[in-house]
Formats: sequence, C-alpha cells, structure tokens
Amino acid sequence: MTLKLFKLQLRIELFSSIIKLRKEVCSVRKTYIDVISIQYKTGTLKPLFVVWDEKRKYAIDRVLNIRYPSDASRAQNRLQYTCMIHGCRRVLYYEDQKWYVESRS
Repeated sequence: MTLKLFKLQLRIELFSSIIKLRKEVCSVRKTYIDVISIQYKTGTLKPLFVVWDEKRKYAIDRVLNIRYPSDASRAQNRLQYTCMIHGCRRVLYYEDQKWYVESRS
C-alpha cells in the first residue's frame, strides 16, 4: 500500500467518523404529548395546557407565534406553535391531529 493510498483511506475513515458523530449529536426525534386546546369557530386551534404525564400538567402562558415551519410543512399540514410555558420558550408542533415536541436524543 502506498503512502498516498494510506492517507486517503485514513481521511475517508476520519470523514465517516465525523459524519456518524454529527448524526448522533444532531438527531432529533418526535416526542408525542397530550395537549388540552380550544378550537374557535374560525378554525383556529389554541393550545392551553401541555400534559407530560398523568401527574404533570403545565399551563401555556402565551402563544407567541403560529406558522408553517417550511414550504414542505405546509403540504404536510404541520403547524409550529412557539409558546411560553412557565417563562420558558418551547416549540410545539401540530401534525395529523397530534401534538409533539422535538427532543434531541
């Protein structure tokens, strides 16, 4: 094996390790949650409480923003709600009549 070939193989292995590590660090998964919400006559949906489990229920202080995260999300009918919950900013998603948050794994 020549030195050039060895260096190339080493670079490929290093690059693939970096990509694998980046995927692990940046992987996001959907965590489905229960949300108590109200739907107005106009069709607008407003979340009121987030229920993490049977014992923990958090009131949503304020909805800051409602938008489609991207053009592809508009086609999927996915909405992003930016909310204040106990003074912390959280993003909730509503897709296919289900609520979820994105969490890093």
